[in-house]
Amino acid sequence: MSEKYDIVSVGESLIDFLSSADGEEITLTGRAGGGPANMLASATRLGRRCCHISKVGDDAAGRFFIDALSRHGIGTEGILTDASGALTTLAIVSLDEAGERSFAFYREQTADIMLSADELDEGILAGCRILHFSTVSMTSEPARGANLRAACLARAAGARISFDPNYRAFLWKDESAAIRTMRDAMRLADYVKLSDEEAALLSGKDDPVAAAAALFEEYAPALLAVTLGAGGSMALSGGIFARMPSYDVDVVDTTGAGDGFWGAMLHRLLLREDAGAGGSGRIGAGAGAGAPEASDSPSGIDESELKDMLAYANAAGALAATKPGGIPAMPTDTEIRALYG
Repeated sequence: MSEKYDIVSVGESLIDFLSSADGEEITLTGRAGGGPANMLASATRLGRRCCHISKVGDDAAGRFFIDALSRHGIGTEGILTDASGALTTLAIVSLDEAGERSFAFYREQTADIMLSADELDEGILAGCRILHFSTVSMTSEPARGANLRAACLARAAGARISFDPNYRAFLWKDESAAIRTMRDAMRLADYVKLSDEEAALLSGKDDPVAAAAALFEEYAPALLAVTLGAGGSMALSGGIFARMPSYDVDVVDTTGAGDGFWGAMLHRLLLREDAGAGGSGRIGAGAGAGAPEASDSPSGIDESELKDMLAYANAAGALAATKPGGIPAMPTDTEIRALYG
């Protein structure tokens, strides 16, 4: 069995190109990215041992991606190099005056969405504590099946499952297919992170509190968090609800802010487990929502602790937005505590 990791992610591997236009010239500055890799960078920066499972092209962008993750301490033995000629996915990121980003993806038949279930490293999956995935690489097969298979294999081995839809409407042929895929993933998840827009889409409720409550009741994860942009975040765990404001920072680039939030939250959840606060065995995956059987152990998080966890994660996300790019922008524990402390 492979060396045990705290968090393993499966999904997209891409290069984010930040664009800037000046007269007759446009400049692209490339950085390794994608939600899963950004989230792992956040958790790794906080001392967690992490690894990514994916596929890249046999090209300069793919080699750059692997090297970037290695330099930031993220395990890359689960990343395959495609031998069929598929290229590494590229994303063009544009920022507005407030630092908010928009994306254009170049990903037709690219390497990461060609990852198949039989290419997964089952040793890595069997040796992780948390398996994380999203839907960016689940818009088509074979990657959709590979993501779900990875979650099922890790779950069967005792890992907790983390899911962030990271919904990008323009990547899907139709909204109904996206909703079905996100719902399939929610049934497997112990820890769920949604944006307020995603919560509304999946629940049919515009109010984020009502949306979160409805989804929590339907899927019964151990923890469900909803990010609210400048409004901070909220979370439900067991019978506890908490909401915390964001932090006033000078925003440079919001790329990876949500991933920074979630990497910090998963780190805090693992800290509870390390201290024995989370109990033994799996906690609270929604058996009533059609998920595979899991133990009914309560999370044991009280309101004060949940608020503290949200404040910590909010600070991590806010600090990630004060620097350009995703992976290199992730803050340390010292930096987070100086802001939220």
